[in-house]
Amino acid sequence: ITVDSLKNTAENINNSSKTIFDNSINKKLKISDFELLKTLGKGAHGKVLLCERRDVPGKYYAMKIINKKHIIENNQLEHTIAEKKILSSLKNSFLVKLDYAFQTDNKIYFLMDFMKGGELFQHLKKKKRFLENETKFIIACLILGLGHLHNKSYVYRDLKPENILLDDIGYVKLSDFGLAKELNKEELAKTFCGTPEYLSPEILLNKGCNRTVDWWALGILIFELMIGIPPFYSKNVQEMYQNILFRQPSFPNNISMSNECKDLILKLLEKNPEKRFGVDADSLELMSHEWFKDFPWSSLMH
Repeated sequence: ITVDSLKNTAENINNSSKTIFDNSINKKLKISDFELLKTLGKGAHGKVLLCERRDVPGKYYAMKIINKKHIIENNQLEHTIAEKKILSSLKNSFLVKLDYAFQTDNKIYFLMDFMKGGELFQHLKKKKRFLENETKFIIACLILGLGHLHNKSYVYRDLKPENILLDDIGYVKLSDFGLAKELNKEELAKTFCGTPEYLSPEILLNKGCNRTVDWWALGILIFELMIGIPPFYSKNVQEMYQNILFRQPSFPNNISMSNECKDLILKLLEKNPEKRFGVDADSLELMSHEWFKDFPWSSLMH
């Protein structure tokens, strides 16, 4: 995107914007108080730009721009409302938070934490795979983030490396709550959604899912970070779905992995959600697993 097109975008935003969420305490901000700098990425329903507060040089945000017409045409209105609610209401060190939100007649603008470290996906692509202690740290951050979501009665449903962001010193935060759903403990979400490699058996069988679907996805993620590829992956999607339903993970002999790590993966990738690890005590169950023996949970929380 050119500098001129960014200026045009800024002018269009400023001419008709209305504040719909403002996290400021002392000064209420308008969208014209932010300068657009460059494009960070593009998604299915819009794009993300880097912007800077004009009155606080060096204070950066990621501005997510969502096209209203597009989300209505694709039946994504409920998901967008849920995302705004989660981003603005949940405060947790391992979840990206919303600082400001504006809207015009055609678009919605979310201003969120700018995560300088970028997507975990890009780091995995570059490194091929992570060491076990690196993986454990990343997973620990995610357990705390997902646990907080679950405690607030939300199921995330879209865990994957692309939705995991790193700050400038390596702490991890979950982003993109477009598929998250508020769900009581006894309820099941019936929508078929998610990334093929990370889909759980209960979603594929259209049985509905609850919060244990996030622990299944975490098992997939641990395997992918350690091995470099998801456990049931196939270029043929239907074959991959059959693998998810009927195959057990296979651990390569040439990659060093502790028995405790393998045990956690196998317990998270239990095909029956009623027997899956985490079904009883949610995040506390995962935190107490042998893989995290002597892990400094209280230090990480602080």
